[in-house]
Parts: sequence; C-alpha cells; structure tokens
Amino acid sequence: MKELDSVQAMRGIAAIFVVCFHASGVLNNVYAQKNLGTLLFGSGYFGVDLFFIISGFIIVISTNDTSKQLPVAFLIRRFFRIVPMAWVGTILMHFLIKNNDIIFLLKSLFLIPKENERPPFFGYSLLSVAWTLTYEVIFYIVFAYAMRLWSKGRSLIASLILTLMIFGLQTLLYQMYTLVPGDAPVTESSSFIAPIVSLMANPLFFEFIFGMVIAELYISKFNIELRVAKYLFLFAVIYFLFVYASGFRAGHGITRIGHACTLLFVAFVFFEKSAGRLPIPEFILYLGKLSYSIYLIHLIVIFFVNNYNGDVEIFRAASGFSRLLLVLTLTISISALIFRFVENPVSRFGLYISWKYKIRQGKADARISRAEMV
Repeated sequence: MKELDSVQAMRGIAAIFVVCFHASGVLNNVYAQKNLGTLLFGSGYFGVDLFFIISGFIIVISTNDTSKQLPVAFLIRRFFRIVPMAWVGTILMHFLIKNNDIIFLLKSLFLIPKENERPPFFGYSLLSVAWTLTYEVIFYIVFAYAMRLWSKGRSLIASLILTLMIFGLQTLLYQMYTLVPGDAPVTESSSFIAPIVSLMANPLFFEFIFGMVIAELYISKFNIELRVAKYLFLFAVIYFLFVYASGFRAGHGITRIGHACTLLFVAFVFFEKSAGRLPIPEFILYLGKLSYSIYLIHLIVIFFVNNYNGDVEIFRAASGFSRLLLVLTLTISISALIFRFVENPVSRFGLYISWKYKIRQGKADARISRAEMV
C-alpha cells in the first residue's frame, strides 16, 4: 500500500506543535499579552494523542500482507525503529543535566516510568518526552501477540486484549472505571514494576485502538464521496481549531482532546482516499519524515538555548518569536542530520535483521517492501 501523504503531514504537524508547546514559554512575558505563548501553543500537547492514533493506524497498514508477517520480525523492526534513538536522546540528556541517579538512568533506558503516580506520565524519564514510548512498546507487544493468535484479525484481537487489560487492571487496582487518563487508578505496590502495571491500566491505550479501527476501515472497501469528504474535512478542521483554542475537553485521552484528533485524522485520510492525492507542500511531508527525530531531540535543543543564553550571541539576541523560530530552525536542522546519519541507518539495519529472520522462516521475498519501512 502506498505511503499516505495525509498521515505523513499529520506526523509533521504533530511534531512541530509538540515543540512549540514545550518552547511556548519563550513568548510569555515578552509582549503586551503576557501569556501569549500559552494562548497560542498551550494545547500543542495534542501532538502526543495524534501520534498514538497514527501509530495504531500505521501498524495495521504496514502489516496488511498477513501472509508474510511474523510477530518476532515485527518486534525486531519496531525495536530498531524507536529504542536506539530513545537511548541516544536519554544518554545525551543524562550528561547535559549531569544526572547522578544511576537507577533513574537505567529506568529511563529501559522505558520504565520513574514513579508510580501522576498518570498518564508517571514521573517522566530523563528525556521527558520518552514517557510516551512505554505506551508504544506495550502496544507493539500486544499487537505482536494478536498477530500470533490470528493474523487477519490482529486488530480485533489487539483491541480486545487492550480493552480487557485496561478495565481488568482498573477493577483490580481500584474497582473503578475511567476513560480519563489523568484519573486512572494506580497500584499501591512499591515494587519496581508497579508503574508499568499502573500504566497498563491507563485508558490512553484507546487511542491506539481508534487508530487500528480507522486503518481497518481504510483498508476495506468503505469510502466517502469526495464532496462529502470535503465538507467532513472542513468541519473537522474547524471543530479541532475550536477545541484547540478554547481548551474544551483539555487534556490527553480519547474523551479529551484525543476525540478531536480522531475526527481530524479520519477526515484527513478519507479525504485523501476519496481525492486520490492532496496538494500537501513537500516541506510538510519532509517534517513528517523527520517527526520522530524532532520529537526526541527538541528538548535537548531547548535546554541548550536556555542554558547557554549568555554564552552564544545569537541566543542572547533572540527573544519572543525570534527565539521560537531559532528553536524550530535548530531542531529541524539537527533532526535532519540525525535522521540521515542515525535514525534511518538504524531503522534500515533493523529492517534487514527482521528480513533475514523472515528468510530463515521462509516468509520473505528477495526484496523489502516499502510498507515495512514506516
């Protein structure tokens, strides 16, 4: 299946808004509107919800050729796609902030949340944005197991497992049910893996489920008439902008800003399916390709700009919007280099390892499909 420009564009947009969300403080207390940064980008965290929906969608699309899929090969690809880059960012941040807590470093490297409180973040990690990767890894493991049980019905099985996991653990932990990630119960245990157990009870996983459902609809014969798709897209954009600007249903999760992200995602991908191709600027698509590097590296860039403000002349000269532009420019430029020399080679190496494994199992062609490279 061809790469979808709409998905790539949303990846890029999500990444840029996450950067602006974390850098929004540079706009506060600079202009007459003291909280300008918060007003403009205070809802930029929606990028995380959109990433989760996209992840559920992409995983289903990339494993659509069920005759050639192996759970182990799938996990190998996903490991090399996300973990080595997370390690690089975590180790860089470890030295930058001069962290002396080795346990915290090890937890961060193994994507174990720092503490068993404050869901859905659970204390973050050394590279704070990496809190989302724990959800990703658990989703990948569940999806791989679903592939092993029933490859063609992998989305259904994965959705059932995730739903039972969420509500089953919520019942065991607190005998309550919630769809709000911030209100989810946590275990009273103080064991090393307690944060993982609490995280598995978090309803944030429903965003992966929604992404899988949308993917199954997309793969099917279901479609929307182009005229209707245009109006749906227009409505979705207007409604999303309202939710973003007003703070309506603020917070992570499918009952919070995630519902608007879901509507926007559905409208965008089915608009492209109906239209055939959308006139999306190449630069936006390129940002989508860099989105993972942008997501992981931008906090390190912000750290440098803020902490070496007095040492670098261009850092001192920039304030307000020029400072935000500086952060964005440095983040995109460095991410392009990291993608070229680190992320892409490592991902391709993982793809090669998974391909060799599939060859040994008699499940691979002589060439690697484009779908497997996402």
